[in-house]
Amino acid sequence: MNVKDHGLEIRNQAIGMLNTGMTQKDVAIKLQVSLRSIKRWWCKQKARKISKTVAHPGRNSSVQKAAKIIISKSLGKRYKSTRKLADIVTSRDYLISHSTVHRYLLDNTGAKSYKRTKRPRLTEKKKENDSNLQNLAKNGL
Repeated sequence: MNVKDHGLEIRNQAIGMLNTGMTQKDVAIKLQVSLRSIKRWWCKQKARKISKTVAHPGRNSSVQKAAKIIISKSLGKRYKSTRKLADIVTSRDYLISHSTVHRYLLDNTGAKSYKRTKRPRLTEKKKENDSNLQNLAKNGL
């Protein structure tokens, strides 16, 4: 029998036999299927069971639901530093560092960090030019 001809019915039957305690060799002989196919089906079945029952490793997030809401509301306000956001969240009894706020904003909202550009201050010469231009405009020239 060709491997592609094995339907789901035979595969499920083989898995059921293996679950009852039969050996892979006995199942292969009884169903007239190659031992390699039985091994492959059994490995896939075990992998499915493991992936469903194993908890994902890693530490739980320190950003709780209320803190996420506070951070997401503050996204609309420009020029708010992560330190200020962390202070807001901490004042509402959620202990979060500014680096946690920064990581959350990067990962979940796509917000990127930025640095405000410094604008040059007006020099005395520019102030005089501006006042001269204003005077000319008032005089109608």
